[in-house]
Amino acid sequence: MTCLKCQHGTAVKAGTTNANTPRFRCNDSGARFTLPKPDGPLGSDTTALNDLERVLVEGVSVRAIARLTGVHKTTILSLLLTAGAKCATLFDERVMGLTPRCLHADEIWTFVQKKQKRLKPSDPAERGDQYVWIAMDSESKAILTFYVGKRDAVGADSLMADLRRRIVNRPQIATDGLEGSSNARSDRRSVTRSASRTTRLRTQTARTGSDRPRK
Repeated sequence: MTCLKCQHGTAVKAGTTNANTPRFRCNDSGARFTLPKPDGPLGSDTTALNDLERVLVEGVSVRAIARLTGVHKTTILSLLLTAGAKCATLFDERVMGLTPRCLHADEIWTFVQKKQKRLKPSDPAERGDQYVWIAMDSESKAILTFYVGKRDAVGADSLMADLRRRIVNRPQIATDGLEGSSNARSDRRSVTRSASRTTRLRTQTARTGSDRPRK
């Protein structure tokens, strides 16, 4: 074993740390050291990384993956954070300068730790009900932007602000009846159409049972 301090090949094993990591001691310099950890939660084992990412994408829970693979759940969560950060960087680099014709914006409900009705006054603001805001191309089904937060005007404005910097034309946008979405679209005139028209079209479609509004 090569000593990390003097670079002499006289280091020998000298027990373990409290975490059962092998410890080494150099016979020349007397230095004691442990080997540095590899980059990433699973080091350079790309096969294991790809397998974990594949089951995460399929929707398998973290605890189930830990039972099936033997990998600790904190390692899986660390991999999830690393992969998510890299995906976000790639998304910002590639999804720019778009020219969609029709967009659909909506929210997907979820919650953090507990549901909204079980929150206590002392709980942090990020707990409780959360929504994944998305703006999707109606033709290609590609997600052009997303935002995670509460279902309020702040979330609607953040989604539209990010969408504005990604597209270069003025597409037709359909949203639900949330008041915050209407205000956000009105503030972003370069990517908006009337929210009231969208609401009328949906109401008429529901009454007639067809995709065409009643004249």
